[in-house]
Amino acid sequence: MLKKVFVMALGVMLGILVACSDEDKQEEPPTEDKEETVKAEEVEGTWNGEIEVPDGALQIIVEFKKDEKLNGTIDIPKQQIEDFELENIELNGSGVKFQMPLSGTPMTFDGTVEEDTISGTFVQSGQSFPFTLQKGEA
Repeated sequence: MLKKVFVMALGVMLGILVACSDEDKQEEPPTEDKEETVKAEEVEGTWNGEIEVPDGALQIIVEFKKDEKLNGTIDIPKQQIEDFELENIELNGSGVKFQMPLSGTPMTFDGTVEEDTISGTFVQSGQSFPFTLQKGEA
């Protein structure tokens, strides 16, 4: 009988020790998926799309080229704008941002790249309009 009590006491003590040692372990924080930055190679090429303005859709064609840095041009056929140089092209997170400084008024495109689509906001003179581009020739 004394042997059974001793074995039971030993089992209880062992259980307490195991439980205490688990409390001392700190849970590892879940690993967060770090957002990958878009690479120049992913945006390089021709993109066709439109800016949704109040008068309807305004067709645009954007072409990105990577030399030592990422360069780009924009065409807006309806406004007879062709091969207009883009400035301040930035890749950040899953996005791309660039400016078109026409007539001293900076026009900014700020979009998110998702596979073969760039969608975002075009801002001119404080007004914002959505834009969408699809990769590939028209």
